[in-house]
Formats: sequence, structure tokens, C-alpha cells
Amino acid sequence: MTGTSASSGSSRSYGPPRALKAASGRFRKGIFGSRLPAVMKEAYSAQLFAFVKQSWYDAKGRFGVWEGSCSCCGLQTTDVSFYGSWLYVKLLPMLEKSGLRLTRKFQRKSDGWIPHFFPGTFERIDTYHRQDLNTQFVLMVFRDAVLWEDRSFMREMWPAVEKAVGCARAMDRDGDGLPEVAPAAQTFDSWGFKGTAIYTATLWMGALKAAARMARDLGKVGVAAGYEADFDRARRATIAKLWNGTYFILAADGGKRDPGCLIDALAGDWYCRLLGLGGILPDPMVVSHLDAVWRLNRKRVDRSYMKSYETPGETGWCYVNGGYPDRRRVGFQQYEPWTGMEYAYALQLDLMGRRSRALQVVRNIHDRKDRCGMVWNHVECGGDYFRPMIIGALWDRFLSGMP
Repeated sequence: MTGTSASSGSSRSYGPPRALKAASGRFRKGIFGSRLPAVMKEAYSAQLFAFVKQSWYDAKGRFGVWEGSCSCCGLQTTDVSFYGSWLYVKLLPMLEKSGLRLTRKFQRKSDGWIPHFFPGTFERIDTYHRQDLNTQFVLMVFRDAVLWEDRSFMREMWPAVEKAVGCARAMDRDGDGLPEVAPAAQTFDSWGFKGTAIYTATLWMGALKAAARMARDLGKVGVAAGYEADFDRARRATIAKLWNGTYFILAADGGKRDPGCLIDALAGDWYCRLLGLGGILPDPMVVSHLDAVWRLNRKRVDRSYMKSYETPGETGWCYVNGGYPDRRRVGFQQYEPWTGMEYAYALQLDLMGRRSRALQVVRNIHDRKDRCGMVWNHVECGGDYFRPMIIGALWDRFLSGMP
């Protein structure tokens, strides 16, 4: 991951102290001795600090990352791990495997719903109500199997994948091929958009594409064909319902249309592109949406309004979760930046050939945090937040020289 020898994934012992010190020195040199831009080195290493502080590994070999510091929310939060686990998925695969297996263990037996998080214990979960968790779980299973080239892991997780896809499909209430979402029942959990939402739509399409590939790899040709038909239908419905000619709007609910421009609207698309499946939406539409985010979501930090996640002394450019052509503000989660979402935006810019712009987003985040002394502690729902660890995916792309 850093250009040096990666860990084999063992999380129990790394040998005697002298050997550990030497290995740590090589690891650090792999980061700061690379030719990558200094701002990338700082951004990546900052999240490694957060990872060390937030990780939880018990005597039974169970692993999770706190969503935020001071025991914020819970461990192994599925909708946040979807982003943050990119930091360690290749570096420490056995930890990621432990976390995902734990999530699978608590999948609801009645309908296959994936749990939200573990509230300070690995013995129980909090709730099952979030409607983005099933699709995110499917995409993480596929990611891990692909990155590790581990067909046995794919086979092991397949029954849980099938159940998760079935659970997500049952959320389609109007028969258009896209699951509907209830207010605040996804990662933007204090933002009341509902109906057919672009965030959950692209996650659904991405999950279908990943599940179809897994089914074919496991010899389940008929199942794969069904998922592929579902994908084609969902894609047509997404474009028909949510594309406005310039970007994908936030949501449509009956005759009501929310024209918001969501920073990570295309989460399912960049996940699939990053894993070699190709895009789920036409390239020109994806690029046009990313350009719209640049126009509508790029703001100067406004300390008179941005009070939930902003840190005293933070100034400069940020990329808010939701932008509107009329510049409206509908709530704190809409008109504030989450650095994890900003890094995800940078990642998709890079995937679509906009590396200089992607680097500018990373630099804007770093400069803001540097001014307020919080380079190593990004606040969302709690400090040292899990989601910004997605910088690991962008680091890998820069390190490998991918255009």
C-alpha cells in the first residue's frame, strides 16, 4: 500500500520490539519517501493516526473501528465502513475479514437485513432500519474478494449476499425497479429526503452489478442473468426519474422533485469503477454531475451557519453535501462538509480523469484543517471520524500511478 512490503494480515504479533521498530520505520519511509504530493502524504498519514486510535480488537479476534472518538455511535458502522475500510482493506486484510464476518453474523434471519453498528460491544447491534446497508454490504464483499483474489471468501459470503440483495429489492414499493427510501433512513440520517433517491439508486445498481459478477464467478448463471436484468431496469428508471439534463437530482417522491445536487450521489458508480466493473451510468452524465458538484457544492466555510462539524478557526474552501441552484439551505447535514464525502468526491474525480481537480479537493481539505490545528482529527459525528479513512483508496491510485 505504501510501496513497501505490506502486512500479511496477521493482527496478533509482529515480532520483537526491535523488528517492529524497523518495520515501522520502513512503513513510514514508504509514505514520506514516495514522490507523491506532500499534501497526499499528510492526508494519508493523518488517517492512519485516526485508525490506530479508533480500532478495537478483542481477545476473540473480533475487530471494528469506532465511528467517532469518545465512543461515538458504535463500532463497525456499515454505512461508514463502506468508506473508511478502504484504508486497511489491503494493508490488514484479516482485520477487514473479521469485521465483515461479524456484520454477516448479525444479518437478520427473517429478511436478510444488514445491521447498522455494534454499540460498544460485539454481542449485539443497534438497529436494522437503515436502507443503504444491504447494498453497501454487497459491494464490500465483492471488493474484498476481488482485492484479495479470494474466491473461497466470496463463496463463504454468498448466502448473505443473496439475502441482502433480496432485502433491498423488497424496498421497491412502486414497482419501478428502484428501492424507495424513508426520511433519514440512510447515511445522511438527519436529512429528510425520501422516495426514489439518487444515493440509494446508485448503490442498488452497483450492488446488482457486483452480485451478478459474483454469481457468474460461482457458476450461478441463472441468478446472474436475473440480477443483470434488474440492473438494466434500474438504470433506465434512474435516468428517467432523476437525470435533469445536467446532474442527477437528489430525489423524486410522487410528483415532488428535490433538485439538490448530492456530493456522493454516484457512490455505486465509483465503487464499481474502482473494482474493474466499469461505470453503472454513462460517462458523460457522470462527468456532468461531478462538474455540477464543483459549481453548486463548492463553498467558503461559513462559520455563521456551519456549526455542527466545523472547527473554530477553520476557513477556506469546502464541498458541502448538498448544493442547490438557488443556494438554499435546508439543514445542517446538507449545507456542511464531511471530509469523508469530500475525499470520495476527489476519488471519483480521479477515476474520471480529473486528477488535478481531485488533488485540489484534497489540498482544500488539508488547508482548512491545518488552519485550525485539526489535520489529524476530522470531525463528523464525533472526532477522529471513520469515514475520512477512504483516503486510502485515493492514496493507492496515486501510488500506483493510475491516471
